[in-house]
Amino acid sequence: MTVNPALGVPKRYSRDPAPVSERSLEAVLNSKTMPAHVAAAILMMASSGLARADAASPMWSHVQPDRIAKRRTKSKIKATPPMTPELADALEQAPRIKGVLTVLTDAEGKQWRSANALGKAVSKAFKDVGLNHTSHDLRATYADFLMRKAANDEEAADAPGRRLETHAAHSPAFFQGRIAKLATERGANL
Repeated sequence: MTVNPALGVPKRYSRDPAPVSERSLEAVLNSKTMPAHVAAAILMMASSGLARADAASPMWSHVQPDRIAKRRTKSKIKATPPMTPELADALEQAPRIKGVLTVLTDAEGKQWRSANALGKAVSKAFKDVGLNHTSHDLRATYADFLMRKAANDEEAADAPGRRLETHAAHSPAFFQGRIAKLATERGANL
């Protein structure tokens, strides 16, 4: 190609993902208007870092004792979020419905018809409590969680099957995790 037809087209999405604070997560999950199926989706996404397309499609067969093992829908990169206590709790809240193979279901107890439908339900849940968060922010929440646990850049990117993103390396959680890791290493060397 000698000409790029997309050159000069403005970005459609310009907002960087922002981690959802524990207080905001509690506010949305404890909302009286929160549907149980959307709460299960929010918990799973915040506890696994899976993108909305990947969160809408995992089957119970992908759930292993130590991780969720599936390929990302878009990139086909392997996503293997570890089975943390938070993820195990989120999976316990997802109902097992006879005849439905997917972990997350919609209001009718069926597989989400699309990733966009899941994303819209998540965004609406946050908007209903006055917060401006999206499903993509839940991925940043998970990266933030990993950074606080002193995961290195590759570990934080590898578990949900995402590429390294520079905004994660500049988050306060990144530095908190590094400080905790250095303090532990220093104590072991004394």
